[in-house]
Amino acid sequence: MTTGEVAHYVEYFAQAIWRAKQAGFDSVELHGAHGYLICAFMSPLTNKRTDRYGGSFLGRMQFITEIMERSRERVGDYPISIRIVGDECRDGGIDPHLSVRIARYLEKLGVAAISVSAGMYPYIRTVPNTYHKKGVNLYLAENIRDAVSIPVMAAGQLSSPDIQTEAITRKKADVIALGRALIADPDYPNKLPRGDLDDIVYCIACNKGCHDRTAGERAVKCMLNVQTDRETQAAYAIKHAERTQQVMVAGAGPAGMEAARVVALQGHNVSLFDAAGDIGGKIVQSALAPGKESYLDVLAYLRRQLARLQVKIYTGRRITQNDIIDLAYDAIVVATGSVDKTPAIAGLVPGKMMSTESVFSHPERVGDRAVIIGGGDVGAELAHFIMSVRKVEIFIIDPQEHIAHGMPQDSRICLLDELKTDTQLHIISRRVSAELITIRFFIPRTVASA
Repeated sequence: MTTGEVAHYVEYFAQAIWRAKQAGFDSVELHGAHGYLICAFMSPLTNKRTDRYGGSFLGRMQFITEIMERSRERVGDYPISIRIVGDECRDGGIDPHLSVRIARYLEKLGVAAISVSAGMYPYIRTVPNTYHKKGVNLYLAENIRDAVSIPVMAAGQLSSPDIQTEAITRKKADVIALGRALIADPDYPNKLPRGDLDDIVYCIACNKGCHDRTAGERAVKCMLNVQTDRETQAAYAIKHAERTQQVMVAGAGPAGMEAARVVALQGHNVSLFDAAGDIGGKIVQSALAPGKESYLDVLAYLRRQLARLQVKIYTGRRITQNDIIDLAYDAIVVATGSVDKTPAIAGLVPGKMMSTESVFSHPERVGDRAVIIGGGDVGAELAHFIMSVRKVEIFIIDPQEHIAHGMPQDSRICLLDELKTDTQLHIISRRVSAELITIRFFIPRTVASA
């Protein structure tokens, strides 16, 4: 971008703020974080300009200075806030010390409030995932709040009321920013003051469907709320039935529990059956993987909802054809889930094979050396789980170029960082296909199919 072109972008920002005011918005927030344009000018990591928009601290702040000045000419004292990073989490970038200097400068420019986030591409700390503790970036907001007198907003996996209360009462922030929490439950702001905490669908930071969107599927979805982005579609509306029916739901995994909840909300009498000793299904298994503990929050929510809706639960009971005939329900929902697939590979010894589910349930049965066939998200997380329990030499075999495919990018990076710490983990993928020749002669003590 030439020096002359910068002026055009200053005008574009000012015009956008003017349009927001004309449209009736009470305020507008500038995006000055995460490596985007305003942030790119402010950061010494990305701003290598030699004109008046680079070099010194004041040079790097010249772009936002001109935006604010031109905006004031257009909208007067209209409230303009800005989001910045408290830490870019990159060597040579904006760090907590520099972010305070930036915040103080912005306060003098007249911004109404500062929203504090973190990181830049690939947005690992920007959109905290299950590998981060809740409120991981809260200390960055506190760092800036201690340095300025204008309101400071905190962001980053702050959906828990306990963390929100701590942030406000301990003066770590003045305002809490919610993003994914409102995707999981748009009614969150109404439920919170009513005290309906048990009815809130809490975001678990899985990032599936919201942050992890593909170029082919840009619509926002939520793994916990099928109505997200479908609020206006009649097929997804939960309406009370004209006639109450007796409904059986076979299978009490996540799909079965959600089906039971929705059917009960429609006014039916629901009985939920599962062959296992407790409800939960694959949620329980998923939560065993390090970093996935938040999945138990989903199970806790569904338990509360089923109890509130008086759904009858029968565990340790496998439904047969005779049960279906004898019990005579008006309708049956089949939610029995999937089963592990065992690949047909010559040389695999049945007595030495374990399914993914059995490894999660009985990691003590895994020998000192193990092969995991399939290095997608399940296979990679299975390796991480085994590593967290005991020392095992693990070989992950996958035909693709990389392992942990199928995961959101940010979660995948966090998982791979964890896996790199174990010297007993060996990855055999398309990138190192030559090693497949040697692995043919490797007879593992345990084979886990993922």
